[in-house]
Amino acid sequence: EIVRTCIQFNPDLNVQNLMAKCESLLADQCFKQKNNSTTVGMTTCFREEEVVWNTLLNDYYRKLKGRLDKEQFEALTEVQRDWIKLRQKKCLLIHKIFEGSITQIMASQCALSETARRTIEFRLMLEELPAN
Repeated sequence: EIVRTCIQFNPDLNVQNLMAKCESLLADQCFKQKNNSTTVGMTTCFREEEVVWNTLLNDYYRKLKGRLDKEQFEALTEVQRDWIKLRQKKCLLIHKIFEGSITQIMASQCALSETARRTIEFRLMLEELPAN
C-alpha cells in the first residue's frame, strides 16, 4: 500500500522524481530487519518489493485496457511483451558481466527498478488519457 500511495499522491509527476521517491521503499524497510543484510536477505527484499510493483503494473495495464481502443491496446500489448523480454535480458546481463554473489542482489534490484519504472510510466499514461 505504501508504494501505491507514493505514486498516486505525489505531485512530482515525472518518472525520475517518482522513481527516486518511491522505488525501494519496502526493500529499505526490509533491509533493516534482522538477517536481511545478507545476499539472500537483500535479494529477497528486492524480489518482495518487485512483486508489489508488478501487481500495480498489472492493475494499471487492466485500467489502460479499459481506456484504450482495441488497436491502441493491441499495440500496447505488443510493446509490453517486448518490454518483458528486454527486462529479462537486461537483468540477466548482470550475471554475464559481473561475478560473485553480488550479482544476485544486482539482478533482483534491476528487476525491481525496471518494473517500478514501467509501472510509473503506465500510471502517468493513465493520467494523460481522457476518462471514459
